[in-house]
Amino acid sequence: MKVSRLLVVLGILLLCVPSAFAQQSDTRLADTIRALRLRELSRHAGTIFYGRVLKVEAPPVVIPAAGSHEQELKRRMPAQPSIVKITFRVLTGFRGVETGQQFVLHEWAPLWIRHSRYRPGQTVVLFAYAAGPTGMSSPVGERGVISIKAGEIEGRKGASYQRLQSEIEHVLR
Repeated sequence: MKVSRLLVVLGILLLCVPSAFAQQSDTRLADTIRALRLRELSRHAGTIFYGRVLKVEAPPVVIPAAGSHEQELKRRMPAQPSIVKITFRVLTGFRGVETGQQFVLHEWAPLWIRHSRYRPGQTVVLFAYAAGPTGMSSPVGERGVISIKAGEIEGRKGASYQRLQSEIEHVLR
């Protein structure tokens, strides 16, 4: 009886040990992938900061009538490109901006057609391309805006801004 219990306990331990190593391995792999993504984002970004959205200024929206043709849309669109201005208060400047300053991001308005990209009061870590000749910029890819809520990365339970901050600082050294 004692021998069978011992075998059961040993069997359970043998099943648990590999999964513990696998979890450690998965965590290391996730950390490595996150570091590579941060390096890639940082490599392309002219401006990197953690900040709060103060205001969003958008031009009036041109809504095409049902069945409108391309020529009609072109006629109704303004000659100058439509720009959305997003004003941030920089809470922590990593590259291209100083902590405490205001930063205005000028984005091409059609990027906002599907949904609002920022809202006043929202806090984000922004990896933005350097402004082009027109003064416009945008986040670096889909991952160039990381929303932060209550000190955590939104949508990633347990992923703190503090850890992200130290990872960004490490990547930028």
